[in-house]
Amino acid sequence: MKLVEGAFHESELGSIRHAVVAAMVQIHDSTKVAASSASSCRSYLSPRDFLTLIKSFVDCVNEMRTLAEDEQLRISKGLSIIRQTQENVAELELGLGKKGIDLRDKEFQANQKLLQMVADQNEAEKRKEAAERLSSELEKQQKEINARKDEVQRDLDEAEPALISAQASVKGIKRRDLDEVRGLVRPPNAVKLTLECVAIMMNEKSLDWADIRKMLSRADFIPSILNFDVDTLTPRQIKTVS
Repeated sequence: MKLVEGAFHESELGSIRHAVVAAMVQIHDSTKVAASSASSCRSYLSPRDFLTLIKSFVDCVNEMRTLAEDEQLRISKGLSIIRQTQENVAELELGLGKKGIDLRDKEFQANQKLLQMVADQNEAEKRKEAAERLSSELEKQQKEINARKDEVQRDLDEAEPALISAQASVKGIKRRDLDEVRGLVRPPNAVKLTLECVAIMMNEKSLDWADIRKMLSRADFIPSILNFDVDTLTPRQIKTVS
């Protein structure tokens, strides 16, 4: 270190930089002495070799610094994780106490729901028995409905020829026949009553003979009777015609 004191200011004497420079010089000189004392070695150490030594030293220092920084970063990251874990554990311990209270409340609610489920099951069994009785009654009613349906179908089958005959009779009515009836000032009661029933079924608002005569004069009178839909009759119309 005394050998290189002149290259440093007084404030730098004894510093690490001073020691490193002195070590580099010492290594170079030692290598030079060893090389010159070896009888089989004829090498010459130049300033360029000294610069190579310094570069190798700097590269080694940088490599070690990088390793140290990486290790420091890893340790710092690990410490950060540990601190975060400690904070999380503290929060979990705090939340655990609250969860314990919530757990007891939920346990009580679960017991209440269990009791309600048992009561609901008993009620459901009662309703099931009532439903089975109702199903039996509906089945009985369905049999009666089917029997009534068959009876009505037989009546319809018997009435169908009469309906076809009536439709044929209506188709046979000529316009002159309607004009003849329409020309009656005082029609017979049977004719008047029949046409009033037709007017009711056709949903005419008036049963006056003059309005009935207008009904007979319409061009669609016969087609409307032939295409009449019985299902459109209201209970009031059925009762009035009856």
